Amino acid sequence: MSEPTATQLDPATVLTYRSETTNVPAGWTNVSAHGVRPELAHLVWRRTLRVLLTLWAPLFVGGIAFFAWTLREDPQNQLLALIFAPAAMIATMSFRLWRSRRLFNKRIASFRIIVSNEGVLRMTAMLPDLVIPFDQVSRISETRDGLLIRGRRGLDLVMIPTAIEGYDALRSRLAAVQPFKKGGQGRLAIAVILYLTLIGGYFVGATTSSHELRWGIIFLLTLIAIWTMVQTLSSPNTTLRQKITAPAVLILPLILLALEMLPRIWHWLFP
Repeated sequence: MSEPTATQLDPATVLTYRSETTNVPAGWTNVSAHGVRPELAHLVWRRTLRVLLTLWAPLFVGGIAFFAWTLREDPQNQLLALIFAPAAMIATMSFRLWRSRRLFNKRIASFRIIVSNEGVLRMTAMLPDLVIPFDQVSRISETRDGLLIRGRRGLDLVMIPTAIEGYDALRSRLAAVQPFKKGGQGRLAIAVILYLTLIGGYFVGATTSSHELRWGIIFLLTLIAIWTMVQTLSSPNTTLRQKITAPAVLILPLILLALEMLPRIWHWLFP
């Protein structure tokens, strides 16, 4: 049976695009449903892959530099570390990439954008439904990958990729809500900068001999980690697994704190 079209849908219809059933919000009119075209799903994956590689590249380069620095006085072990560390990181990243592709396939198959005269609803596996009424839309941005609809609550964000069915008609419909703004990647750029600061600050803090510099880095990384954790826990675009593991971002400043405090505690216990 083919997927219902906009003319076949009724506001009272129960949609069954996923394993659960979801009701269209009461009172919605002129409802249309849009899914990602299977032949264009690779375009969405390409964007996801760019984000993943952007996040992993600093870890890969920083990890190798960290091993080279810490073992600089031991050339033999340094050579072994520079051989096995990249191999281990590549194996880990390959596994994560394979797992990410599996999760992507599951989510993209269930991804639906439901649009009416009253608002937009995003449905996908592993995430709660997200509804943004049009009277609560603060901004609609247009990027090369599609449209970003942001609600007045800053964390409410719906991405509509160009690979979605009926994208041109959907774009024209949303243009009537409010004029599009170019870009919309400002928050992503800020997140990337904070992420690079978190990773780079850790490696600097782990290798520096200056106690004052290390304390400053610990304070900075703790603030970034807390901000990141709060954003993850409160965002409707993060899965339950991501919310559970969100506190793990505090590991980096805690490791630096241990490097700074453990020697002092040891000398205090065993003067």
